[in-house]
Parts: sequence; structure tokens; C-alpha cells
Amino acid sequence: MESTNRTASWLGIATSIIGVLAFFGVTNFEQIQKALDPNAAQAEACGIVRDAKRESRRRLLIGQPSDHGRYMEEQLRRAADATDDAKLRDDLRTTADGIDLLADAREGVAVGRKATNSALDQMQQAELRWRDYCISHGTTPW
Repeated sequence: MESTNRTASWLGIATSIIGVLAFFGVTNFEQIQKALDPNAAQAEACGIVRDAKRESRRRLLIGQPSDHGRYMEEQLRRAADATDDAKLRDDLRTTADGIDLLADAREGVAVGRKATNSALDQMQQAELRWRDYCISHGTTPW
């Protein structure tokens, strides 16, 4: 009898909590996570980049360099989409754009685009900024 009352009490508490969360518009766990940890999206983005760097290195070591640049570009864009931080998103996209430009030049499809020193410098500066950001927020980028 006592365990039934305890179960009913916990069920009532859980139902109440769900009702309160629904009242405030919370519809999924990610929203709760963001409310509890406002840096969760940035940590996710840095984690995506860290994992991509590791995979990219692995691909280079086993002799798959041809898709290395495209893979990193794709993962950087994925990380940019994952973050709420506008500056981090811009830096990730700038780096992805630079990698895209280099990959196009290497593949000979850079129609009307040049991998200029200015573009490469912007890419490198953006990469340094997001690397520093990720390190300062507890995620080693590789």
C-alpha cells in the first residue's frame, strides 16, 4: 500500500512538472538543456569540430586526402548551424568558405574564384578565433 502511494505521489509530481514546462512552452529536452546550460550549443559545435578534426586526420593517415577538405567544410558548416553564438558561427563559416575555396582550386573548378592571400588570411584568422573560443570554453579542438 505504501509503495502504491509513493508511486502515485511521484507520478503526480512528474505530471505537474511536465504541465508547468508545457505552460512555459518547453516541448523537448534540448530546450531544458539550453535553459540549464546556455553554453550547451557552443560546446556541441566545438565538439563537432573536434571530432571532425580527428576524423580528418585519420583520413589523411590512411590515404584518403581527396575528401579531407570537403569533409572538414561540411563539418564546420554543421558546427556553425549547431551554435547560438553569432561570432562563433561566423568564424566557423568563414573557415568553411576558405576550405571550400582551397578545395575548388585544388580540383580545378574554381570558376571566377581565386584563393587569394586575403581570403586565406581571413580563413586562418577565423580558425584561430574559433580554436581559442573552444579551448577557453573547455573543448580542445583536437
